[in-house]
Amino acid sequence: MAVMATTVPDAIRQTTGVGNVPCANDAKSVMHADLEVYRPDYPGAVTGSWVKVGDLDLRWSPRCQTNWARASMFADTTMIAASVTQSTGYTMRRQTNGWWGGSSSGVYWTNMIYSPVAACRAWVEGGSFRTSSTGWR
Repeated sequence: MAVMATTVPDAIRQTTGVGNVPCANDAKSVMHADLEVYRPDYPGAVTGSWVKVGDLDLRWSPRCQTNWARASMFADTTMIAASVTQSTGYTMRRQTNGWWGGSSSGVYWTNMIYSPVAACRAWVEGGSFRTSSTGWR
């Protein structure tokens, strides 16, 4: 299973060059999606129901004018990657584990995309999620 990220990775600690303030310090979630999977026999759930196993957020730093994706997983899934895509097609992708291994619970961050004008969205691959993407912003 994937190694759980418990601290903000170097990619998120990018600085503005003004007092070395990290871009993530003023970050906020601007789009959100619940990550739910269909579990016929999930412990503690009604048989044959959709169960929330994580949150997907498109993050934005007004100071640095960057976007990135954050997938916060509460349970092991078959998710293989989290990505942030700009409307230009430019994408930053974070593979969460091997192609067939899925993901352990934990927080997964992509690198930032400088995007002062172009719209972005966060999305995940694999996992058979009911919704696998945020909207564009």
